[in-house]
Amino acid sequence: MKKNLFPLAVAMLCVAAPASAQDYEMQIHKTDGTVTTIDAADVAKVTFAQKPYTVEAVPTGTDLAQWYEENKALFETYDYIVIPLAANGEYTQSGVIEIPAGKKAAIAGDAEGVAKLQFTADAGFVAGNVFSLSNVDIDAAASANSLVTLSETPDEALLGATGMGDYYNIIGGITLSNVDVKGLKNRVFYDNGVKYAIDKLTIEDCNIQLDIQDGTGVDGGQIIDAYGGGINDLAISNSTMYNIGAGYAKYAVRYNNGYKAARIGYENEHMTIKNSTFHNLLESGGQWGNYNGLQGSKSCYFTLTDVIFVNCGKDIARRFLGGRAGSHYTFNNNTYMSAYDAEPTFEEMPTVGEDGTVTQPSYDKSGTVIGTAPTFANAANGDFTLGSDCEQYAKKTGDPRWLGEEEVTPAE
Repeated sequence: MKKNLFPLAVAMLCVAAPASAQDYEMQIHKTDGTVTTIDAADVAKVTFAQKPYTVEAVPTGTDLAQWYEENKALFETYDYIVIPLAANGEYTQSGVIEIPAGKKAAIAGDAEGVAKLQFTADAGFVAGNVFSLSNVDIDAAASANSLVTLSETPDEALLGATGMGDYYNIIGGITLSNVDVKGLKNRVFYDNGVKYAIDKLTIEDCNIQLDIQDGTGVDGGQIIDAYGGGINDLAISNSTMYNIGAGYAKYAVRYNNGYKAARIGYENEHMTIKNSTFHNLLESGGQWGNYNGLQGSKSCYFTLTDVIFVNCGKDIARRFLGGRAGSHYTFNNNTYMSAYDAEPTFEEMPTVGEDGTVTQPSYDKSGTVIGTAPTFANAANGDFTLGSDCEQYAKKTGDPRWLGEEEVTPAE
């Protein structure tokens, strides 16, 4: 719950007063006697929020859904709860964990001893505000649910929280960090068709195996589904997503076509994918991105660098840009490969006509597109380790986990 800042409110009012030409500083006097001085002209606003409350680590061997039911009353006292998992802990989850709308939560394993979690029924996580999941390996094969879903009954306090628009604003975003998922049959993220505007969705250092089945779950749908509203800053890095099922998604990422930063109270949008590997996700005619509101946008910054796409639909660079290039886009060292036919084909490569005329690609004009196939160790079984003889390895592209090196510096 936000609280008013009583002594500083006067100073803030003085800063805003048009009748005075005097400059002001804001001083923060800490209990240890130190004073921090900030130029008031640099302060947009001051807010107070309750600090996250960290509970004791959930004991290994626990059913997380049962533990949550026994402890969710904590949200009546605390706005933001961190739920640690024991180092190298082993857990089950027999149902959905639904964080109360408007409350914030983090479920955090130990980075040095990642927790293991097995869904034993339809499980997953439902959030209505800031949420993060980190340092956990999940066996999702027994569940038909999406991994992270937003609440179908949003907190009305979030409506227009940026000061503009009629979206439910999640300021602070959703994060998946160092999460390994196996057997996911539904979406990675789903906004439940509600008009949410997510400040940022971060997927970093994740390895996500989808098992898309014909006619169920995400088949013919979208993997990152914000069709009720949109995501202002989508950031995927150092991650892998691949599908072992017989079905395919139609879209990798989809927003409502009316979503634009200017309608939400933001200056810019960002669409960023770096050093990641995507395999066998979309049907041959599928679209990587469907967010027409960003098409040709002068406010959107598109960045696609060091990424490997194999069997992820057609016209990937175009679809990533929303259908048409705007003012700000960066491409570097990407592989756009389709292999539905007997012979692999590559997109965004220069073509040479019979008269020798060279035609450059329509969208990725960086001159760095990789037009040779990556050599994966065993893609069918989720091992995308790159052979040292392929160009992707030489240029350090794709998810760094498949390069066999702890530190990776992408090629320029």
